[in-house]
Amino acid sequence: MSGPAFHLLSDDDLATLEAFECSERLRSNIAMFARVKAERKARKEKLRAPERRAKTAERVRKHRTSSKTLNRQRLDTLKKATARASGDRFLEKLVGRERDLVRFWIILTDARKRFGPGASDRVIADHYRRFTGTPMDRNGAFRCRHIIQKLEAAGGVWHRLK
Repeated sequence: MSGPAFHLLSDDDLATLEAFECSERLRSNIAMFARVKAERKARKEKLRAPERRAKTAERVRKHRTSSKTLNRQRLDTLKKATARASGDRFLEKLVGRERDLVRFWIILTDARKRFGPGASDRVIADHYRRFTGTPMDRNGAFRCRHIIQKLEAAGGVWHRLK
């Protein structure tokens, strides 16, 4: 035996070997291209993530209602309800007091945030007096708080605004 071993292979054997090597090279190239493509996609997604977050934040900001809007919505809802309160004695009694009740609701929610949800009527009345300058005792706070509870209860005017 003289010479290299490839002389012993026939032409068919060489063609089979070349086809095998080509297919191996092709498979490795396909795998490499797939890996590169995945890396590019991941890089692109990473660059687009802050853009997506900004769009989401803008969408949320657009749909979030401000407290001013919410207060206005409460006032408008209560005024409409008292305007068409025919036969509802509770709402008929509230005609003309809408603005004061919304103001009380604002101060009540602030008092609950500051002093806890179990703030007494005396504390709420003091808080109301401090912010509005209007005199109110604990009995007045009790009455207003119960009116607010009725308005926010199921079937009440402000039920859906909670």
